[in-house]
Amino acid sequence: MRVREKELYVGIAEVRDFMSSLGIQRGFEQDTIRKKMRKGKFKVPYISVGLTKYFKKEDLIRWLEEGMQNEKND
Repeated sequence: MRVREKELYVGIAEVRDFMSSLGIQRGFEQDTIRKKMRKGKFKVPYISVGLTKYFKKEDLIRWLEEGMQNEKND
C-alpha cells in the first residue's frame, strides 16, 4: 500500500484508535470486528493486503452514522 493510500485507509488493528480520534470513547477490538463481520453485522467494504484488512475511513464513518440512525429509530 502506498503512503498516500495509507492516509485514506485504517487497518483492522487501528479501528479502535480511529474511533477514539472521532470522539467515540469505546471502539472495537480486532476480534470483535471479525466476529461482527462473520455474523454480518459489520458490513463495511475492505481490501486485504496479505492477512490484514483495511477499511476506508469514509466507509467506517458512514457505518457509524447508519448505526446511530438505527438506534434512534428503535
